[in-house]
Amino acid sequence: MNSQKTSVTTPKTGLAKKVRNWTSTRQTPFTIPGVCDALGALGRDRAQIGHAITDFIDRGEIETVTRSTFDVRRRTTYIYNHSWHREKKGGLKPRVIKAMYVAASAFSSADIQRISGVSDRSYVDRIIRSLKKEGHIYRIGKRYLPHVGSVQLYNILNRERFRIEVMR
Repeated sequence: MNSQKTSVTTPKTGLAKKVRNWTSTRQTPFTIPGVCDALGALGRDRAQIGHAITDFIDRGEIETVTRSTFDVRRRTTYIYNHSWHREKKGGLKPRVIKAMYVAASAFSSADIQRISGVSDRSYVDRIIRSLKKEGHIYRIGKRYLPHVGSVQLYNILNRERFRIEVMR
């Protein structure tokens, strides 16, 4: 069996990027039909623009503007939130490294997993293996845990060097 996920949705056309670029340059409120007209969207693209804008609203990238009592058409207007930024990716490794630094005495990979909140212990083991290979941590022994057996215990070799070189 093929383990890759297959998508049944339409292929990406870059329409969301076009909508993001157009809306981010606007300083005045806009409507979904206004975006469609500005981008020259027809048919299915108009629906996709509407879906993209609702995704942007859910993300906080676009905000709904309150309707004016003098607005005859009663259309919902939107404005781009210029203070919005994408979430930073790769937030797990710094949390794992900080958990190692905080665990001042001996720690195991299960301890680090519990402190950092990472769901996959093999990811913690991989980070420990690379830090051990680089000489930042070393193995100090074993600890017996019920229902698990013995686990390896590690410690940081030089805390100052670890903080400067690994935690950056």
